[in-house]
Amino acid sequence: DLYIMLLTFPLSGLLIWIIIGKGLDSLDSVAREVANRAPSQLEPIDLSGVPDEIRPLIDELNNLFNRLQQAFYREKRFAADAAHELKTPLAALKAHAQVALRTDDIKERDKALHKLIECVDRSTHIVQQLLTMSRLVPETTLINDMSEVNLAKLAMDIIAILAPAAIEKQIDIALDCQQKQIDISGNYTALSILTRNLVDNAIRYTPEGGTITVMVKEKDEYIVLSVIDDGPGIPKELRARVFERFFRVLGNKAPGSGLGLAIVSQIASLHLAKVQLNSPETGKGLQIDVIFPKKIDPTDEGSAT
Repeated sequence: DLYIMLLTFPLSGLLIWIIIGKGLDSLDSVAREVANRAPSQLEPIDLSGVPDEIRPLIDELNNLFNRLQQAFYREKRFAADAAHELKTPLAALKAHAQVALRTDDIKERDKALHKLIECVDRSTHIVQQLLTMSRLVPETTLINDMSEVNLAKLAMDIIAILAPAAIEKQIDIALDCQQKQIDISGNYTALSILTRNLVDNAIRYTPEGGTITVMVKEKDEYIVLSVIDDGPGIPKELRARVFERFFRVLGNKAPGSGLGLAIVSQIASLHLAKVQLNSPETGKGLQIDVIFPKKIDPTDEGSAT
């Protein structure tokens, strides 16, 4: 028995070592592939030949590579967008500053300085919009930080903040809401950004002496936030495109970045809301409706249309 044990134990150990070594070969192969990758090489790892026991681990690793690839792409796109959008206003800043320095005419100098301030304001607006857009990524946790938000009061606060810009253009802006308390589940900061962009866009594109109505109302299982203006409106064939980044309707001379409605669409999507562009009952201008569900289940997924 002792001789048999002395013979079988080493053979069993050798057999186990061979079996385990063969099983770990695939892990060594994966480890070598990951170790030899360049920092920018984020393609999925080939799952062929990978044992079923470690396949879930490799799947999650591939998902991580995919998220990293998307994050790097967003960073590159943000840098490219910022460079593209700021190039024109910065060139205009330099031109107006040079005019102000070279002229001895006080009126011409004042005009150049006013133009300079307008360029600074536009650049600031573009930077703010770009930063907001960069934060609204699929992995954002805004939707998880929810509370009961009084949409009627929020709309009133936004109107109060933007009222000076409306008064400057002699635009009559009003809130139409039958109730003082209309609550929805959402993130207060994100909903403030959404409402501000809608009202700000309306002020920008409504001509002097026009009217803007912000309406909040309950409808069945939904709460609808509407911003109605009597500006030039948007042709029906272009309404689907205005949610694209940097898209602007040709012929519009109002200052803007082309990001406002893209931000609105993203925030609405995070709140499982829908965005609809309609013509007002008067037939003139534009009516933007954001239709929110009264209650949001964070586990659901939604999209803005």
